[in-house]
Amino acid sequence: TLVVDPDNLEGRTVLATSYYKKQDIPKAQRVIAEVLARNRDYVPALELLRDIYIDLKNYNQALGLQYQLTSIKKDIPEAQRLLDLGKISYSAEKYAAANTVLKDAYAQDPTLWEAGYFLAKTQVGLGQYYLASEQISRTLKETPSPTLDMYYLRAVANYHLGNIRPTIEELQRIRIINPKYAPLYLLMGKIYVHTYGEYTAGLKFLEMAKDLNLQDDELHRTLGEAYFHLDRYREALLSWSPLLTRIQPTDPFLFRVSACLMHLNQMD
Repeated sequence: TLVVDPDNLEGRTVLATSYYKKQDIPKAQRVIAEVLARNRDYVPALELLRDIYIDLKNYNQALGLQYQLTSIKKDIPEAQRLLDLGKISYSAEKYAAANTVLKDAYAQDPTLWEAGYFLAKTQVGLGQYYLASEQISRTLKETPSPTLDMYYLRAVANYHLGNIRPTIEELQRIRIINPKYAPLYLLMGKIYVHTYGEYTAGLKFLEMAKDLNLQDDELHRTLGEAYFHLDRYREALLSWSPLLTRIQPTDPFLFRVSACLMHLNQMD
């Protein structure tokens, strides 16, 4: 297409999207730059670049692009505008700011189910688990095609509220629909390790999440905890190793690491 029509902006943006989905970010950014050099206000390219910045955790740039998009797309509904800002704030873990704008978005348009979903995610981030459980249950009723992530979010809220039986029932329903949905095995593992103290059973679920290539700090931490209680100290240390470069020196979790080293007679 681009050989025939080098100035085809849609073609270039689709090409950039393909690179982005292949996780070849530098090529995607180069093609987007070519698009914006031809038309600095081309909305699909700006939206794609915003999403790339979010993935790269460059939230200030993403926010700047979102404001630029808002100024260009004059006809965008106010609820949608607030939702887009809230999603970026949520990704940046600015939960209080996200909560404010997402509440406004949902109040303005309760049919905008994505606003309800991200509001519930933000409430989980703020530790407001009862509000999150109420919100995601309400949103599930309003959503024409609920996703597994939405059901999982309700399970997470119930888990933190101590409602273990409803949590397990929710996870079992998700597993029937998609047995390769990795997060369910992490939460099931946490239930067996932290709630029931059944480390062998918990380890089975956690290793299933690991085999499905789930990338989550909680998986590393809980997997190590299970190995530790089963006296498998070397495996515990191996599970915890990805966390050690980011952990704060005052984190009590380091006592667990020290205990493993003592058991392995690595006293230095």
